Amino acid sequence: MASLFNRSGSYYAQFDDADRTPKRRRLSLRTRDKRLARQLLHRADEAYRLGTFDPWVSSLDDLEPERPAAPLSVSEAVADYLGDRADALRPTTIIDRESVLRRFTEAVGGAVPVARLKADDLKPFCLAPEIAEGTRRKRVAYVRIWLKWCKAQGHVTDNVGALLRTPRKVDPTRSVHRKAVRLVELNAICQEAERAGHTWKAQMYRFTFYSGLRVSEVARLDWRDVDLDARTITISEQKNRRTTILPISQKAAGVLAEIAEEADRGHVFVSPLQRKPERNVRAFCASANKDFTAFRDLAGIDRPVSYHGLRHGFASHLADNGASAWVVQAACRHSSIAVSQVYVSLASKTLSNELDSAFG
Repeated sequence: MASLFNRSGSYYAQFDDADRTPKRRRLSLRTRDKRLARQLLHRADEAYRLGTFDPWVSSLDDLEPERPAAPLSVSEAVADYLGDRADALRPTTIIDRESVLRRFTEAVGGAVPVARLKADDLKPFCLAPEIAEGTRRKRVAYVRIWLKWCKAQGHVTDNVGALLRTPRKVDPTRSVHRKAVRLVELNAICQEAERAGHTWKAQMYRFTFYSGLRVSEVARLDWRDVDLDARTITISEQKNRRTTILPISQKAAGVLAEIAEEADRGHVFVSPLQRKPERNVRAFCASANKDFTAFRDLAGIDRPVSYHGLRHGFASHLADNGASAWVVQAACRHSSIAVSQVYVSLASKTLSNELDSAFG
């Protein structure tokens, strides 16, 4: 039986079947009128139960040949795309793409028919010279993916996004070098945090640098996940959604041992003012990033390093001290050895420069 699904004011017909792949299929009803949506849903559901319509194969247009399809607007096409991909992508990915495509809609005009878009209409938003190079690459990629979906749905005949010239990629070693927090910078930032009376934040920064955890993993870390005797922690919600037992460095364990003297249950990193045991991980991460940036500025560090730069610093520190790409990959849990190789290559370049400097 089909059900009605609403996303951002647009209605969809939702079909569920555990024996099909994917198990759930959503088709846009192309209306924001609930009454009309229910009528269209009833027609689709009846055809589905009679076996004359398969939502996994056909589109709703096949049920309504007599109704001329109105030109789909950019805002409608974006809403349809996000609704269709909601179950196939991670929530954070959907949020990221929704943010970019919402700005894109505002830039080109939400009422503009998507079929009338040209490459020149995309360039002011995707290739704006005042935005960062990484942001340009992201905008190009997301708009291309959206238009590719539009073409597959029959909303456009050509993916004009393919005509956009992707900005030149930054050398990953240079990018990592800019992002990685150095040990001397870590100490300066922690000193500012301690001077402001936020010792627990300084401990959190040091632990992140010496463990290489992501900020979301630090936010979720509970004392039940810590084994100081074995010097391991259990990460249950990684980026790849798997659980792993991770060995930590002696210095990272030392930070935890210092904290454990005063607390041995609940979340590991807790503000003295926190009263509720529950934690909003997203809000905690946002606050951690904001505070880190503030202490960075107070420390007089002019490089735009962020909290995530502590993880880059961990990997760079490993490579600088002779760790292989395989060790860096295992310690950081990178999905690809190529990512870990970037840090090793950076360490090799640093060594090469030092040799050139020494021998003239």
